Amino acid sequence: MRKATIKETNKFLKNKTEFCDILEENIKGYSGEFKEIIIYAPKIYKLMCALLDSPNINKSSRNRISSAIAYFILPKDIFPEEIFGTKGYIDDMYLCLHELRKINDEYEFEELLQYWDDEPRILKNLLSKEYEKIDEKLNYILNDMLKYIGLN
Repeated sequence: MRKATIKETNKFLKNKTEFCDILEENIKGYSGEFKEIIIYAPKIYKLMCALLDSPNINKSSRNRISSAIAYFILPKDIFPEEIFGTKGYIDDMYLCLHELRKINDEYEFEELLQYWDDEPRILKNLLSKEYEKIDEKLNYILNDMLKYIGLN
């Protein structure tokens, strides 16, 4: 296997940063359905990426986190942003919150808080009340998302 050049590595890292910047730009000013959830998309994305740096997260959990991150950046998911606009991030958020709830069950909430850059109550709310809202409306797509990324 060929080793990446510095230029290729820098391009990869730049693109990693740019995705979060694009995400923040795309959700700016959003006031539609699921606003209370979608506005936290950049922070959830950052949390998911940061959890991969945790020495406490096991291989199985890392695979689930990586799969959820991959789904987040896939252009052709169940609700593509190209078609649904900002509201199209709801399936990405649903999957990430689903996996974060599993992480929360496997590890203590403190593990998540180490990498969360906002108030703890916001993350608790996203993982409980807001997740339940999404699950109530969109639970029919969860298995399709999990199957699509190889987690089911």
